[in-house]
Amino acid sequence: MLGITAGFLWTACGFIQFAYAEESEKAAFITVQWVMTSLGGAVGSCIAFGVNFHEVEPTGVSTPVYAAFVTIMCLSIGIAFFIIDPGDVVRDDGTHLATFHGTDTLTEVKGVLACFAELRILLLLPSMFVAETCLVLMSSINGYFFNLRTRSLNNVVFEFAMIPASLILARVMDTRYIKRRRTRGMLGMSIMAIVTSGTYAGLSVFISYNNIDRTRPPPAVDWTDSRYAAGLILYLLTGIIYSGYQIATQWVLGALTNDPAKCARYAGLFKGTTSLGLCAWFIMDGQDVSYRTQQASQFALYAMGLVSLFGITWCYVKDTNYFLEADVIAPRHVERDATKCGLDEQVEVNKE
Repeated sequence: MLGITAGFLWTACGFIQFAYAEESEKAAFITVQWVMTSLGGAVGSCIAFGVNFHEVEPTGVSTPVYAAFVTIMCLSIGIAFFIIDPGDVVRDDGTHLATFHGTDTLTEVKGVLACFAELRILLLLPSMFVAETCLVLMSSINGYFFNLRTRSLNNVVFEFAMIPASLILARVMDTRYIKRRRTRGMLGMSIMAIVTSGTYAGLSVFISYNNIDRTRPPPAVDWTDSRYAAGLILYLLTGIIYSGYQIATQWVLGALTNDPAKCARYAGLFKGTTSLGLCAWFIMDGQDVSYRTQQASQFALYAMGLVSLFGITWCYVKDTNYFLEADVIAPRHVERDATKCGLDEQVEVNKE
């Protein structure tokens, strides 16, 4: 039941960040969600860290930690009642998002299936599949290699690292100093490619140097141990990958359309595919596949996903999708700019 409701929650969140944002704010809307999620995770991590501060044995999480998490989640349920109908959402300039039409289950099923007929979506599937898998590998290494209080500290670092990293990436991908949206996207992908490559190269060395093999007894490394520093840095960088890679992938999806119906389907497809990748990796880790094998195969998938992100950004991302989708209502300032520059010129830019 938790998995089903989580799917509903994340799909709704994805729809809001894709459909409600103007094209110049896509990364910002995505990142606001990530920052709020990270803050929630940071609070939970701090609670666990406080409870486990003196626990130096490789034991499990205590009952009070779980009780605190359940309480926090239950308190957040009421926020959902303040969400208004998308058709009633009005921008600051007084315009609505789009003309909304009634739908039904069959229409939505057909719409989701139609996504798989789009070449650009098929090419993005590898990047969506692998987007969250780093969490499984690093969490497993964290649970095996460190003692409980150090694992708790690592989780705090992981959550807090996502906040500034997400804000910086959003700033780059929404910057007004670079006019072409495609160029901004390529720059954001390049940043993630560098961080991902460096992290997985470092992780390979870390696993080999420390001979991390779970067929042996857990070493229960503490933060006072000299081996801790490298693990902390890798855990911090993994937090950046976990948020940044998903922001980059969601930015590309959001840049492909402003149509609310498509935005909803893309959001559901993204979460469904990332969950499939996460599920596959949990199964792999549950089968005690070696960390070296997991690291190598995961890096290969991330590299494949980055290639697809670069390709889709270069070939399919336009400077604007306004005026190309019948139901979408363009903001007034976009209409003024189009009128000033000439609609014919605007259409030519879209075709480039």
